[in-house]
Amino acid sequence: MKGIGGFEGNAQTFRMLTRTEKKDVASDFPSPLDAKGRDNRLGLNFAHRSLAAILKYDRIIPGFRKINAGLVKGVFESEKKIFNNVKKSVCPNFSKEKYFKTIECSIMDLADDIAYSTYDLEDTFKAGFLDPLSILSSPSGIFERVALKVSKSMDNEVDTKDVISVFLGLFEGLSENAENSSPLVMAANCALASSQLASNGYIRTKFTADLVSEFLAGVKCQIDAKRPMLSQVRLNPETHLKVEALKHFTFEATIMSPRLRISEQRGFDIIKALFEKLDSEKGHMLLPHDFRELYAGFYSDADKKRVIADFIAGMTDSYAVEFYGRIFSENPQTIFKPF
Repeated sequence: MKGIGGFEGNAQTFRMLTRTEKKDVASDFPSPLDAKGRDNRLGLNFAHRSLAAILKYDRIIPGFRKINAGLVKGVFESEKKIFNNVKKSVCPNFSKEKYFKTIECSIMDLADDIAYSTYDLEDTFKAGFLDPLSILSSPSGIFERVALKVSKSMDNEVDTKDVISVFLGLFEGLSENAENSSPLVMAANCALASSQLASNGYIRTKFTADLVSEFLAGVKCQIDAKRPMLSQVRLNPETHLKVEALKHFTFEATIMSPRLRISEQRGFDIIKALFEKLDSEKGHMLLPHDFRELYAGFYSDADKKRVIADFIAGMTDSYAVEFYGRIFSENPQTIFKPF
């Protein structure tokens, strides 16, 4: 898709809400295309303020990007008109010098960071990827990479000692009942407490709940008196450091781990194979009837490819694997199953 705007998750979410979800159209006739073959879809037809709440990136993704161009986050050019209408409607006195991001979007964005830094860490414990002692004994290279990412996200110099201190403070209570014991007993108690935090659901849940409460207590609101809808929420510096350190460590130690890289590569191969098959000669005949109607109604290659991308993007993981198997005979017993 790169030559026609690419694919990006935030842009696809906006496109789903404003176009591809099948709730409303701009005419009395319930068809995705009007009599002149123009896109007639309104998606879920949300209010502009609701749509503004998901506009995390205030930019239009270029319709054409060079092969070596990096990922651009924003809104596809196909939704440029509704994107501009939303901004004008929600903030009539908006100026180009100001970054468009509503208070609702700011809250959502911050909530996402807090969830990523707490519940994803809890999930890594539950799945057996990590436990407190394995985190504290991680290779120095991980802490160095995390420190670089935290420095960039906070726009402030953060070193490995700062990152390690976050985790030391996080797990400092592991040996609280063994402070007067011998080093061997303390080590054994730490190992036991570390294992329990990773394996006991009740302990994990309390650990996460306490973290969430602490992080929420660090939230501050910056009011924009001239444009209240563009006010923002922020974390105080100490809390921000903890959230960013946890978030980036989870990414480096878990998301980038070989176990998940294998799954991601498999997913990449499945999606690429599906797209190439559907985009081949007569491949669109494999599309469900509603997507086939859209594909046939559009004239440009870009619009046709975007229909295929919409279809694949709407798949669940299990449906994508099943659809792939039905086409490439990995699961032939489902070949006659209805769509």
